[in-house]
Amino acid sequence: MRAPADSNRLKTNSLVGHTRDVGTVAFAPDGKSLASAGSDGAVKLWDPATGREVLTLRGPGTPGEWGKFAWSRDGRRLVGLQKTGDAELSRCWNAARGYEYAPSPQFVKDLEAAGGRK
Repeated sequence: MRAPADSNRLKTNSLVGHTRDVGTVAFAPDGKSLASAGSDGAVKLWDPATGREVLTLRGPGTPGEWGKFAWSRDGRRLVGLQKTGDAELSRCWNAARGYEYAPSPQFVKDLEAAGGRK
């Protein structure tokens, strides 16, 4: 989202793609990517300048409620906490390619310290 040079009004884009409610969003450190998580279980990456969906991230398992998301400082990884039933799972993705992998314990601790648990 950016303001045109000749106006004080912000440009807005609609992000269309989730099939259910969205409860969590997080901007990448450089502001060039936006992650959204819906109760449909999908995590989507967007170009906030255009509103275009860039990538859909899905992990194994059933959809669940998403807690807070955090980007790595370099913007290459995204981690989120997902609650399914009584379990809370950490999910980590390569934000450029979309594959999921196990997050480092320190990265999860940093997320939890930032208020990642709901």
